[in-house]
Amino acid sequence: MCLCINGDAKVYSLRSSGDRRGAASSAAAVCPGADLLTFLHSRNIFTQAMVINGLKTSLRLGLIDMPLPEILLDLQRTFPGAEYVSGGNTLLIKHKIENGWQQRLLLLYFGERFPVLQFSMLLPPAFPAQLKWPVQLPITTDGRPLRVMAIPSQYAFYGCFRTQQHPAAALSEMTAGLRADGWLPFTGEAAAALHGKGEIFIRKQPLAVMLVNVTKAGIATVYTRPCIK
Repeated sequence: MCLCINGDAKVYSLRSSGDRRGAASSAAAVCPGADLLTFLHSRNIFTQAMVINGLKTSLRLGLIDMPLPEILLDLQRTFPGAEYVSGGNTLLIKHKIENGWQQRLLLLYFGERFPVLQFSMLLPPAFPAQLKWPVQLPITTDGRPLRVMAIPSQYAFYGCFRTQQHPAAALSEMTAGLRADGWLPFTGEAAAALHGKGEIFIRKQPLAVMLVNVTKAGIATVYTRPCIK
């Protein structure tokens, strides 16, 4: 949920050879701490309050009425100190603002006939070293929390932690604790004979869903939220 692009990353150096239609190009000189969304005339359509590692922030979803190559050209000229990373028809932008915070944008390009879809978030210079693991999420006895995220309005929680256990052993331990709290495995992958690495759990009262996954590298992720009847 922190606006990362998976896969091979490279510096995005695309240049547009056509006419530049963006109104943002008129702002030739913008201070380094300026807001990228204001500069791009983003139309906000949704804002979700979030808490990441105990710090309050928000995720904004919006639309930008410019092709991705033109957006990139305007931003690179006006914000040369920002970091631009590409992955297919996506563009990740990391821009430092005041007080050491970082504005991070993920732009998704679906073609010239559609506006660019924008996800944005403000992130602090550093997260607290000590994390309080939510009681709503399972964790192994040796688990070391790495990231915790909550969406208060949805009663949703996400957590990531490191474990030294084999994926199947870690999943088995968490499954035992979840069963005691009324959660039931849905796919059967948590069965010991299958040596599974992940499972979907359902709780009937109150109705909720939970996703659990453990990688061979020892990184476990868990997510839960209530189900709307």
